[in-house]
Amino acid sequence: MFIDNLKATWKLIGTIINRKKAQRGTLIQKLLCKGKCYNDKASICCQLNSYFINVGHDLAAKLPNYNISPTYFIRRRFQLVVRYVDNQRSV
Repeated sequence: MFIDNLKATWKLIGTIINRKKAQRGTLIQKLLCKGKCYNDKASICCQLNSYFINVGHDLAAKLPNYNISPTYFIRRRFQLVVRYVDNQRSV
């Protein structure tokens, strides 16, 4: 980083994260999903939405089912300490 030059630092950060907007031609022209080809914007959008809506559930369904409490995996014991704070009293 440029310690003494904030403008150069932010320019470098902008370059790294690629702040430039997507250029024309980078849109999805075709999408192959489950053996079917989609090439219009509405159906591509629908297929992508369907994928992202269901991906969590679909992956969770593939996980093995263990009848173990989540607390079993917590090995450390934690102690909760609650103190009364009087906002009216100044210190």
